[in-house]
Amino acid sequence: MVILAATALLAVPACKSSSGTAGSSTPAEGRSTASAPGPPTIDRGGSFCEVYKAGQPAFADLYHKATRGGAPAEIKAALDGIDEHHRAWAAAAPSELRDDFRVLLAVWQHDRELTEQAGWTTLAYVRALASDIENEEFTKAIEHVLTYLSERCHIDLAGPLS
Repeated sequence: MVILAATALLAVPACKSSSGTAGSSTPAEGRSTASAPGPPTIDRGGSFCEVYKAGQPAFADLYHKATRGGAPAEIKAALDGIDEHHRAWAAAAPSELRDDFRVLLAVWQHDRELTEQAGWTTLAYVRALASDIENEEFTKAIEHVLTYLSERCHIDLAGPLS
């Protein structure tokens, strides 16, 4: 089950920093990465840690919607949102994670295609996620990204799911 949660990358826990900061980076194109009230937006600027932390609560909500069941249109909409988060994380990833995200994005795209072929069902999505653990390249990439999130972003991966 832990692998399945990791496979979704990263419907993981509350994001807390031991230093209270997410890293030092200047936001791209003058955009602020500060949290603002209202619906979450995906900021493609800033550091990977900042972009991940800012988007994670909305991502976790979308992941739960996709895996708890619902009408095909609801599953598709949740996966559309998940894909946007994946792309934002990949765009913000540091150079040491770029190859990992190439692998992850390809696998996640395949998961999406399998889900679409099966009619946008939760069961198809969960089966696709479960099959990812058999892909050694994928599991190594997940492990590397999760290690980075833990060690460099100071995200408590052992905490409760959002």
